[in-house]
Amino acid sequence: MKICVHDGLPFTKVLLKHQGKSVEVDRVLTDSGSAGTVFDADELAKTDLLPESDDVIRTVFGIGGTEFVVEKNIDQISLMSLELKKFPIEIGSVDYGFEMKGIFGFNFLVRTKAVIDLGQIRIYSGKAGD
Repeated sequence: MKICVHDGLPFTKVLLKHQGKSVEVDRVLTDSGSAGTVFDADELAKTDLLPESDDVIRTVFGIGGTEFVVEKNIDQISLMSLELKKFPIEIGSVDYGFEMKGIFGFNFLVRTKAVIDLGQIRIYSGKAGD
């Protein structure tokens, strides 16, 4: 999949599926420096993908300081051929001073064996046979 570069940052779009609902989220930052994969609460609320009573509140730390997020295990997350089932995402405020709706973190990238090709500005699966 081609990576779109906006303001010098690498963005893609992702498909989330949970309990029969699907949502495609664009402007998702590809960030190998982020441990987790986080999505904007307001964006997910548009499709009723909301925190539930069995989800866990976590504290995350980053350059912006300390934040609280809700960790939710979703049924499926996909970026073209990069796909995982039963994957934990974080839901929180994604307000970092520029337009984005989520972050693909290291946890997603390593589990899918993603290859980020900066020469071609694209991301693809590094799994054998893909």
